[in-house]
Amino acid sequence: MRSGGAIPHGCERLLAYIRRVLSVDMFAGMLASLCISVLIWHLADARNAFQIGNDEGYELLKAKMVHRGLSLYVEVWNDQPPLFTNILSLAFSRFGVDVGVARLISTSFSAFLLFIFYG
Repeated sequence: MRSGGAIPHGCERLLAYIRRVLSVDMFAGMLASLCISVLIWHLADARNAFQIGNDEGYELLKAKMVHRGLSLYVEVWNDQPPLFTNILSLAFSRFGVDVGVARLISTSFSAFLLFIFYG
């Protein structure tokens, strides 16, 4: 590595190519995932289903408590990393506390994961 943290000469084109490919593919993947998740959400009537999984209520309750200002890991018990709970809490602050919002986010993550592996 050169002084000052400069990128070696041969790597500049490779990094530019990686940035270009990842940005286009990731955007397309996220857009396709969002479209698929909205379609599944409407077809399955996900907003009106009583409960989809065993842990769904726990995740919604944790996100609702964090949304209301309680501290995760201090006032709210959580045995998982905080990313999903914080994303749900942020979505609740933006769109309101609704099970449909949480299910749309979960479906979007699932569709994006499938796109990454099989798309």
